[in-house]
Amino acid sequence: MRLKDQKGFSLLEVLLYISATVIVISGFFSLYLSILSAQAKSKAIAEVEMQSYYLMETITREIKNAQQILSPTDANNVSRLEYINQANQLTAIYLENDYIIQSIDNQNVLLNTDKIKINNLTFANNSYADTASIIKINLTAAYQTNTLRPEYNYTQTFTVSARQNIKK
Repeated sequence: MRLKDQKGFSLLEVLLYISATVIVISGFFSLYLSILSAQAKSKAIAEVEMQSYYLMETITREIKNAQQILSPTDANNVSRLEYINQANQLTAIYLENDYIIQSIDNQNVLLNTDKIKINNLTFANNSYADTASIIKINLTAAYQTNTLRPEYNYTQTFTVSARQNIKK
């Protein structure tokens, strides 16, 4: 039998096809990993931003509706907000073990989930004497993850001021 009559691929052709296939597959795999990483980053950012927005809105609403702000009394940063709520109950908002807690007459409610970790929560009273309380709120939140992969790490600091509504 002669070599010209044989049908099939030469060794060089097979190696070229395999090399081209490996390059294309590795390109798709790299793209897939990049998409997963971007998705994880977006999830971390969205979780921190959404929960922090909720926390700031909740605390701001509580300050606006408070009958009386008991603490903080001055511009010094404190870690606990104490006030008398609309139902005339002593209420406090504070940070404990990475969670923001709202305590109404010693009944505690967690305000954030375990998906984020609160690193810092401070309050300062920036109002003048004989005026409605203006409370400055600082909050630092981080995405809580069980993995050590750096693309899942995200921390953001939020600052807002809330003015107590005076009811006449």
